[in-house]
Amino acid sequence: AVKKRGLLVKIVFLSARDETLVKRFQETRRAHTLAQGISISSAIKKECALLAPIKDIAAGFVLPINLAYTTCVGGCGKSLEAML
Repeated sequence: AVKKRGLLVKIVFLSARDETLVKRFQETRRAHTLAQGISISSAIKKECALLAPIKDIAAGFVLPINLAYTTCVGGCGKSLEAML
């Protein structure tokens, strides 16, 4: 439907390290949606597997290392602005 309208859509996949995500879920005491009967870590791995097809078609993959620095990983070699 988007292509029929002549719109160009680019996906930029934002991620975080598993350890960072586990820490955030533990700090907020919020249950991960997929953590029904499994650990937070297992739920995050399950989520990554479910999102893999989207990551594969993305124009780039961005992994924020900290608030002051963001890097493009996976050999894309493009800045975030270049991906857009």
